[in-house]
Amino acid sequence: IYAELGYLHTSTGSYASSPRNSLYVSSEQFSAVFHHSIFGDFDVLGKLGFTSNSTGGDAVSSCNCTSSKTFLYGFGAQYSLTKHFATRIEYIGYGNATHGATNGDLAMSSLSWGLLYSFR
Repeated sequence: IYAELGYLHTSTGSYASSPRNSLYVSSEQFSAVFHHSIFGDFDVLGKLGFTSNSTGGDAVSSCNCTSSKTFLYGFGAQYSLTKHFATRIEYIGYGNATHGATNGDLAMSSLSWGLLYSFR
């Protein structure tokens, strides 16, 4: 088990076919990550924590947008390639961010695959 701090920021660049209607969504998170070895160098992992999501940009400048605090969850798999390198695939659910321009909430999630380096 270890703790993880993170930040996610994504932007549309433009929204509703107008360059003045940009939209961004961001998330700051803190979570605990649990690893469990299945066999050999293959692990499954789970993630539980808290996140603070917010929206902004030109498309939301006239709305009463607020930050929302919610639970974060995730799961994935990791395979150790060497003592220091591993590859991981992971899904994270960040909850919702309130967005007045769309009259509702935006569901936030990510699916990632990457290469990890460990200093152990």
